[in-house]
Amino acid sequence: MKLQAECDVECYRNYFLVKFYLSDGTFRKFEMSDGSPPINLDALRATMYEFELVTFNGIDYDVPMIAAALMGFNCSQLKDCSDGIIQQNLRHWQFYRQFGVQELVGLQHVDIMEV
Repeated sequence: MKLQAECDVECYRNYFLVKFYLSDGTFRKFEMSDGSPPINLDALRATMYEFELVTFNGIDYDVPMIAAALMGFNCSQLKDCSDGIIQQNLRHWQFYRQFGVQELVGLQHVDIMEV
């Protein structure tokens, strides 16, 4: 059984953050802002698959947003994605289709909103 990590995403027009709260009390964060170096996509992808993720509404928000970040979307593009999810009430399958984002397959994920 994999260790669990709580995962959360914050997104603004000029800032994007993915933070993982690990069961040992530590955390990992991946952030970017306008003018900063890009996120280490390999490390972010590895973290996504290293743990069993625990989210609130991660199926329809956090995981799709991270999938877009892993495709190299910048802060402004990610904000457009976030607005699409929130303002249009997009479900994950609609999001992937509308924004041309490739779904992450094989994640171990618990969405406490769905429980």
